[in-house]
Amino acid sequence: MEHGETVNLLPNGPVGSIPASPTNTQENIMSELAIVSTKFYHFSQNNSGGSFDFDEVAGITHNVIVEATDYQHANMLAERIGLYFDGEGDCPCCGDRWYSQWDGKDGADVPSIYGEPVESQVSSIAWMPPGKETVVHYLDGRKEWFGVVTKVRKSRKVKA
Repeated sequence: MEHGETVNLLPNGPVGSIPASPTNTQENIMSELAIVSTKFYHFSQNNSGGSFDFDEVAGITHNVIVEATDYQHANMLAERIGLYFDGEGDCPCCGDRWYSQWDGKDGADVPSIYGEPVESQVSSIAWMPPGKETVVHYLDGRKEWFGVVTKVRKSRKVKA
């Protein structure tokens, strides 16, 4: 790297950049690194028209979680992934498929769905292929997939 050159934080384009260090000394490297504070924003897909969109390559599934610096950044990254917020082509009676983030209040410190970490999500039904119910898009471009842990319904004893 040349002095003054920047390094992108995301493979699909810069979200921010870290200036390249003119020397390899620990002091210079640490003084030029930017600390980026992020949160995770959940986008839940409405099954508009009675079906869900699924695209494994793009990372579109029932629950899409995006790591971002704020809610506006999350909306921009979600649109890059392929989510849309204009409702174009969605079912008029079912409503829009995707809704944008409105403010920073919904950002979570860990990937979460409605305030619960994705690792502990429990559901009685899976809408997507096994292991593909939720995807987390990290700021560095990685995707991590999660399935559902199904809830077993206890049968009630009925007196005869």
